[in-house]
Amino acid sequence: MRSRISGFYWHNLVLERLPRLFALVIVLQLIQCFQGYWWEETYSIVYAALTVTALLELLFTRGLLWRFVVQCAAAVIFVIAKTPFVWAGWPESWRVWEQVRAFAVFHGEQLHPFIEIAVITVILVHLMALFGKNRSGAIFVIVTSIAVMAAFDSFFPLELWHNIAWIVTMGLSWLVILHLSQLRARHPESWYSLAQRPFDIAVPAVLIISLVLLSGVFMPRAPVLLEDPYTIWTEAQGREVPSFAGEGGVLTSSGGGSGSSQSGYSRDDRTIGGGFEFDFSPVMTVTTSERSYWRGESKAVYTGKGWGDRRNPELFPFAFGEKPSLPIVPPRADGVQTKQVVQTVKILRKDKLPVLFAAGPASTLTDLKSDNNSGLLWNPEE
Repeated sequence: MRSRISGFYWHNLVLERLPRLFALVIVLQLIQCFQGYWWEETYSIVYAALTVTALLELLFTRGLLWRFVVQCAAAVIFVIAKTPFVWAGWPESWRVWEQVRAFAVFHGEQLHPFIEIAVITVILVHLMALFGKNRSGAIFVIVTSIAVMAAFDSFFPLELWHNIAWIVTMGLSWLVILHLSQLRARHPESWYSLAQRPFDIAVPAVLIISLVLLSGVFMPRAPVLLEDPYTIWTEAQGREVPSFAGEGGVLTSSGGGSGSSQSGYSRDDRTIGGGFEFDFSPVMTVTTSERSYWRGESKAVYTGKGWGDRRNPELFPFAFGEKPSLPIVPPRADGVQTKQVVQTVKILRKDKLPVLFAAGPASTLTDLKSDNNSGLLWNPEE
C-alpha cells in the first residue's frame, strides 16, 4: 500500500503537475520584458490570473477545458476589480442584435486590453506545458525563452539576468522531471523502488542545479570577446550602439569581484553610486571666446537609483549646411540680453560620442567634420 501511495504521489504531483508550474514561472520571467510598457494594473491582473492558474494546475490534472474557463473567468474578475469598470446592466432582449452588440461593446471596451493580455498569458502557459511534454520540446521552450530574454537584456534598458537565471533553474528542473518520467515508462520496477526514497532523487538534483545557478550568478564579469551581429552592423553604419549595462562607465575588475565606474562621459546614468576610478585622459579641446560650462545633454527623470530620459522627446531634424535658430524649451524670456559665443570643439578620444557639447543652448552649427554628417537631431529640452 505504501508503495502505491508513493508512486501515485510522484506520478500525479511531481511528474504531471510540476512541469506546468515550471512553464508558469518561465512565463512570469518573460513578461518582465514589458517593463515600462505595461501599467502596474496590467501586472497586477496578470499576476492574479497566474496565481489562480497555478492553484488549479497544482490541484487538478484532468479537465483542461474547464480549468481554462475558470482561469479566464478569474482574469475577468480581476480586471473588473482593478479597473474603474462600470456595469450598465443586461440587455432588455437577447434576441435584439443591436442591444446585444451594444452590451458587448460597452463592457468589452472597459476590459480592453487587460483581458486580452491576461488570457494570452494563461494560454502561453498551457502551450509551453503542452509543447514541453517531451525532452526536445522542453529544450526548445527553454532555449527560446533564454534567447528572447537575452535579446531584450542586450538591446533594451532592462536588467533581466536574474530572470534568465530563474528560467535556467526552471529549465534544468523541468529536464530532471522529464528524465524521471522516462525512467518510469521504461523501467517501472526501478522507478517504484526509487519512488519510495524521494530524497535520494531530490537532494542531488537540487544540489547540482543550485551549484550551476550560483556559479553563474556570482561569476565575475569579463570583457566582450565576440561582437553580436547587431553591434557589427550598427558600427558599420557609423552609428552609436546603445549601451544598457547599467554601470554608467567602463567596467573594471576589483579585488572583491564587483564592477566600478570609470570617470568620463556615458549616456547611461540609470544606476549611480558605488566605486569610482578616475580617468585623466583628455576627451576634447575647445577654442572659445568665453569660458563656459560644457553640456552635452541633461537628464530629467530621477528613479531613486539614477537618472533617465523622458519618454518620446520631441526631436527636430537638423539639415546640415543651414543656419536655423534652434528652439529651446522653455523659451528664452523677452528682453533678455544675450552674447554670441563662438566655440570650436575637437574630440580627441576614439570613442564615438553621440552628442555635440556646447556652452549654453546652441543656436547654429556652421561646420562639422565627421564620418557621419547626417542624422543630426536637436532636443530643445536638453
